[in-house]
Amino acid sequence: MDIVREIVVREALFVVPNQVLGISPGGNLSYRDVESLLFGEERIVFQQTRGRGIHKPTGLTGALSINSLLDS
Repeated sequence: MDIVREIVVREALFVVPNQVLGISPGGNLSYRDVESLLFGEERIVFQQTRGRGIHKPTGLTGALSINSLLDS
């Protein structure tokens, strides 16, 4: 992935959740609302699908999200 495309993808990853948040009742997002983004014909996953850790999507040069689970 070239750097220009990566920047466009990362910007879209912020725009889409903000749009969904703007129309969601109560101003809440579920995990499903932000689990992935369809970018052209490519699905880009926002977060780890199995618990916690650092997520670096295929094709991007760096981490996209970091998740941790807190024990209650």
